[in-house]
Amino acid sequence: MISMYRSLQTRLIVFLVLTIVLTSGPTIYYIYKVTQDNMEKRSSDFIVTSMDHISEQFNGLVENIYKTMLMLTANQDLWQFLRNEHSLDDLNSNDIRWVRNQISMFRTINQSIYSVFIVDFRNQNVISSVEGALNASMNPRVSEYIDFMFDPQNNVLQNKLILAKDDGRYYKQFTGDLNKKNTYSIIVPIRDLVLGPTLGVMVINLADTTVTGIFENTRFTDGSSIYLINADGEILSSSQSSEIGSKIPRQFSTVDDHTSSKVSYNHQEYLITKTKTAYNDWSFLSVTPYQALIGPNQNAIQVGFTYVLIALVVVSLILIFLIERYFYRPIYRLLRKIRQNHNGLNKPLGRVSGIQDRKDEIGYIFQSFNNILADKEMLLKNMYSQKLILQDTKIRLLYSQINPHFLYNTLDNIRWLAMGLSGGENQVSQTIQNLSDLLRNSAKTDKQIVYIEEELTFLDTYLDIQRVRYGERIKVIWKVSDETKRLKIMKFILQPLLENAISHGIESLENSGVICVSIQLAEGRLEIEIADEGVGMDEERLAFVRKVIDGTQAIENKVIGLRNIYERIHWYYGEEAELIITSKAGEGTTVRITLPITAGDTYIQSIDS
Repeated sequence: MISMYRSLQTRLIVFLVLTIVLTSGPTIYYIYKVTQDNMEKRSSDFIVTSMDHISEQFNGLVENIYKTMLMLTANQDLWQFLRNEHSLDDLNSNDIRWVRNQISMFRTINQSIYSVFIVDFRNQNVISSVEGALNASMNPRVSEYIDFMFDPQNNVLQNKLILAKDDGRYYKQFTGDLNKKNTYSIIVPIRDLVLGPTLGVMVINLADTTVTGIFENTRFTDGSSIYLINADGEILSSSQSSEIGSKIPRQFSTVDDHTSSKVSYNHQEYLITKTKTAYNDWSFLSVTPYQALIGPNQNAIQVGFTYVLIALVVVSLILIFLIERYFYRPIYRLLRKIRQNHNGLNKPLGRVSGIQDRKDEIGYIFQSFNNILADKEMLLKNMYSQKLILQDTKIRLLYSQINPHFLYNTLDNIRWLAMGLSGGENQVSQTIQNLSDLLRNSAKTDKQIVYIEEELTFLDTYLDIQRVRYGERIKVIWKVSDETKRLKIMKFILQPLLENAISHGIESLENSGVICVSIQLAEGRLEIEIADEGVGMDEERLAFVRKVIDGTQAIENKVIGLRNIYERIHWYYGEEAELIITSKAGEGTTVRITLPITAGDTYIQSIDS
């Protein structure tokens, strides 16, 4: 029964845990994914915003330089200089010096400018901030450069801005290192707004470090990179100079402008962000390892959700405790009371802490079961009263079997005394008096429980009667402890045993015999033993007597006393009472009775009343 309810407790706990897991598990996973997606979106938005800022800085750099160039190219003094013919024989002429001062001023204003020069179409010369004034006779590459710039196909004459990267046709260094790379050229035509013709070209060269300086300090995560690429995916600028000129992977170039996308490449995921510039379909491209970007925040999220799971476990334990206390524990208390009732209490449950005042289903079950037990208790009381009446009737019937048998034996003794014993008159009188006392005592059927001390007195009177017949042939040894004399037992338990010891043990002896009467306490039980040194019984006769005593053999007159005692002690004392007989032919017989010290009060009162 208990194991079933413990199983119920286990099922309740498992059900609660599964409910929490099945409901909160998907919810937590959904929240985790949403949080991760939001975190990824915030990171992506941050990178897009940063890349937009880098693109705006680049656009602003070019636009500011362009505006400054327009201011100089719109200078009428410069127009006048380029309209007129002039010679470079005097490199220190005022006009040339003025032009060199004007273009050198650019480098002073903006340190990002590498070099500035003006191409004079009319006079076929170049005035450089670094190399001074040059013509074809001074450097043959000047003529080639002037012809290229004057070619209408190069759009220089269309009065529009040209931004070029690492193109020898636009960038020219006429002396020194002719293979310098990583340079941007900004070319603006110089046009006479009054007369209309294009007078020449102004060229400003920017070092690549000017562009990389915009984004080289921007690092979204460890291992991230930012590139300036053209429409073909070629890297124009990078913080790693070795990567310049190479092409980005094809997967990276598929990302739309002004967006971020997660791309797999070489078994690794990257977050790719691209923003276009205002010139030449160039774009800034950010390549960020996805795990390096999301990892730290993801770890923080995992730690947070670990705390959430711990909180759920704590909540689960609290719920389990509450269910155990307010649901299972009352059921367990009710069950324990029911089990006690099954163990023999058979009484109403009374007050059970936490149950009797409940107004729910458990309280209703308790009240209903309590009412059933109350009805059952009343029924059992009625049945028990009827059983007591039946027991009392049977015991009185057993006593009625003792008295005639005893009376017959006593009268037989008197007969022997009256058959010519000398001096028998006084003995007859005394014997009749003793018999009268015994009959008076046995007639008191309203009092069936007596002190052992009273039984011993009864035995003395009985022995006085027996000595009339047997004289000194009967010797009795008494071994009765004082502590047993005030204990109570049923009447007529000792006398039939003593009578059997005399009539079936000592009477057949030619000489005297000894009977030992022992009444002791042993291990909380009362032990009564009457042993004689009479003729005894063989094993076959002993087995027969034992069967008669326990009711498996038809009763015999010689054994009626033992059978009577056996039934009486079992009716009164229950299964705790024992009657054991042992015997050996030629040595004697011993009868041992073991009883509990006290019997039930209800039964004692019933017998005594």
